[in-house]
Amino acid sequence: KQLLAQMAGLVHAMPEEARDPSVNPGTHIAYLPLAHIFELVIEFAFFGSGHAVGYADPKTLLPGHEKCKPTGSLEEFQPTLMAGVPKVWEAIKAGALAKVSKAGPTAVFLIGLAVKMKALATKQYRYTPLFNLLLKKFKQTTGGQLQLCVSGGGAISGEVQEWVRTALDAPLAQGYGLTETCAGATIQMPEDPSIGIAGTPLSSLEVTLHSEPEFKDADDKPYLSTDTVHASGKACAGRGEVWMRGNNLSVGYYKMAELTASEYTPDGWFKSGDIGLLTPGGALKIVDRKKNRSEEHTSELQSLA
Repeated sequence: KQLLAQMAGLVHAMPEEARDPSVNPGTHIAYLPLAHIFELVIEFAFFGSGHAVGYADPKTLLPGHEKCKPTGSLEEFQPTLMAGVPKVWEAIKAGALAKVSKAGPTAVFLIGLAVKMKALATKQYRYTPLFNLLLKKFKQTTGGQLQLCVSGGGAISGEVQEWVRTALDAPLAQGYGLTETCAGATIQMPEDPSIGIAGTPLSSLEVTLHSEPEFKDADDKPYLSTDTVHASGKACAGRGEVWMRGNNLSVGYYKMAELTASEYTPDGWFKSGDIGLLTPGGALKIVDRKKNRSEEHTSELQSLA
């Protein structure tokens, strides 16, 4: 039940033109372990909607010494969707820039300028054919067909997120979720150029912010769902612990009745332990983590990992 709900939520979050394989056939490159719930539900979603999945080892994504020659699996499968943790996107950026540096200072300057100017144009929803031409080789390293990149498993650097979006010419959306939610809870819309947000809830569950009057921020102010201002005077539409409820939420912890009772409310809400805020536009942003859990409770959570 939970997997089906999560699959439906993921497919619904795809751009409408990408859902029908007869119109826009898609390929997901699968290189994360299937024991990871995030990878499992993405593959199920692609199989269930009639798209393709190409399997690869992480070491074969890009061509190179002791890897895969003459092309990597990204070039071979030409995926339309690629998901990864922040470290994957950091590695792609580092590898690409290392190649540029070998071409000399002029190439470094031109590529740096192209990325900077295209990033600015993207925020203004302007098309940049000249900069796209300069960055074409970067796009080809991932097969040239990427329509959506998804980053999860932790917060991604704003600099890396913007670089990937710009250089690879594909939206990099950040998502948020936990194993308890079958990996997904929120995801950033592909056309949203914002940096550092976790997006809006999937259609398969609901999210609320629970006031935490005893848990305070760096300014010694409590996180409240009625807050309209965050740190440095930034506007928000509420702050608090992120609670989630929906069909893709697990029912509890295996043979851990006390832990289940402490983390799940009687009316079905799951307490994530993360502190979030809502932006004025309605997107979730994770800003803190509750620290006031007992040592015994923390030990139980670690045992689940």
